[in-house]
Amino acid sequence: MVFSACNGTADVSDTPSQGGEVSEKSESSLPEAESTPVESEPEESIPEESDPVESVPEESEPEESTPAEESTSHETSTSPETSVPAEESKDEVVNECRVTVKFCRFSEKPYAVVLGKCDEGATITLTCGNKTYTSESWHGWYSVRFLCTASKAEVTITQKINGKQVGYALETTVYPKAAGTSEGVVAGGNFQFFYQKCLRDFQHTNLYNAGTLDNLKTRVAGRISTLKKANLDTEIIYMVVPAAMTVYPELVPEQYEQGKGDSRMDQVLDTLSAAGATVIDLRTAFEEHKNDEYPLYFKTDSHWTDYGAFIAYQELFNHISKSFPEAAPRSFEEFNWKGDFYKSGDMPVYLNMISGSIYENGKITNSDILEYGWYRTFDKSVSVNKNITSVPRYRADVQMVYSTEVTWAHTFNTGRSELPSCMVMHDSFGTQIFDILAERMDTTVYPAMWDYTYKASTISTKQLDYVIYILAEWNLDSVVYN
Repeated sequence: MVFSACNGTADVSDTPSQGGEVSEKSESSLPEAESTPVESEPEESIPEESDPVESVPEESEPEESTPAEESTSHETSTSPETSVPAEESKDEVVNECRVTVKFCRFSEKPYAVVLGKCDEGATITLTCGNKTYTSESWHGWYSVRFLCTASKAEVTITQKINGKQVGYALETTVYPKAAGTSEGVVAGGNFQFFYQKCLRDFQHTNLYNAGTLDNLKTRVAGRISTLKKANLDTEIIYMVVPAAMTVYPELVPEQYEQGKGDSRMDQVLDTLSAAGATVIDLRTAFEEHKNDEYPLYFKTDSHWTDYGAFIAYQELFNHISKSFPEAAPRSFEEFNWKGDFYKSGDMPVYLNMISGSIYENGKITNSDILEYGWYRTFDKSVSVNKNITSVPRYRADVQMVYSTEVTWAHTFNTGRSELPSCMVMHDSFGTQIFDILAERMDTTVYPAMWDYTYKASTISTKQLDYVIYILAEWNLDSVVYN
């Protein structure tokens, strides 16, 4: 079968190409201009890269970006491409196809997802058979989930900017591969991926029974009573991080209907509050900030971003500062926010969309899926205990995957008696808030990640003011049964 595509015709065979993803033989692109990444108002996309195995071949030689050797910040030397403005004349874009496909995988069979690159600010439309799917891109990257009932599919992918089509449509055959692990992924809209196990919370199919909730209430109330009998003013705080599905239900595929009535999170937070604990419900704050320039959650990772953690940090210390005014949260301006492209996290691994390991440090390669994000560090005007900042939160400057060091047990002392002291029990969502929380405390005790053991002796010995739980919504069992 022969399609008219890009710069002429593309011969699409019935046999998968070498990478098993896309079979297409002809595509050309205009030379791309390089520019230097801008830290303050990043609007560029990265240079067009070609995966030699799995992406659509290009006539131009791909460039590989590597991080600066002596980089001390979360920064890459990726050179962004210059995107084509919507008002550009037809003659300037008519001879090229500006959409590429890097990967095609089954997410939830019979649904597959195509992931690739496009122009900055493009709206992507994919047509397969008699069905059409539309999704917004993210800084020059896009994904589209579509129905695929066979081992291959003929698709047409177009992009529009401000309602005008840019470049020729990409017409090709894709060959979805199986996902990579048992950890399922739901490909949502607008380049947003979700943890599949969060569907149970989203659809309210995992509610606790009354007996389980009564046991939780009795246990927590007992701990609070024991603290009071020991003349300790220790406050127990629970801060549950809502799943991305909870905050962005409009991006969840429509066949997954959101549950009605109370959710499992409602059950737990209501029970904890009734037991006398303090509950920081982040859903209101996240609803308020869900459409900010800086995203609350990674697009291709199951965790919240540094910005999402910062919003939670403000909520937490707005509460704590009522008792300890000196512990008021620092402002957004007291941090540096470095916008750049970074290696993506766990979702591409679960979808088998990555070569090698996400734990490999070093340069960015053509096979990597990159996500534009913002890395937070303290401004140089802020004095921070070096023991806190010496613990790396991420494995490398080019990737947002939490380091092994942040999973270990730590105790920090800042020597500021006017600030409170606390113990923080957390899952992997503690990574992004790890340093900014400890900086607002005198003493901070971090048990090892995923250790939720209630340590009454430590609370008493160190005279802790707070016991803080920071857990993901999908991890509520750790609260209920611990």
